[in-house]
Amino acid sequence: NNLHPTTIDILALQEPYIDHLRNTRAGRYWTVVYPPGHKDGDKPARSILLVNNQTMSSNTWEPIPVLSNDLTAIRVTTDTDTLYMYNIYNDQKHSDTLHLLATETKK
Repeated sequence: NNLHPTTIDILALQEPYIDHLRNTRAGRYWTVVYPPGHKDGDKPARSILLVNNQTMSSNTWEPIPVLSNDLTAIRVTTDTDTLYMYNIYNDQKHSDTLHLLATETKK
């Protein structure tokens, strides 16, 4: 339960606390990455990423728009590589998000 900003760069959360404004809570060291439509519709975001704004410059990463509140993605770019990070909430009742992930990773 201790998100110490010197030890964690990116944190993936499923089923985060979401308030009545459809936001979660995060300390000052964290930038919350939500799925693009997290404030639309009747389903809250079940997947978010927290990016440490002390260790990860906003010039090194960007959100990837994925149209599902169960999937959050970012692209991290360094001088030598690009990393695609996906956080998925896998609903036990269906595999829709897994199919979406497969489609997204083929782009």
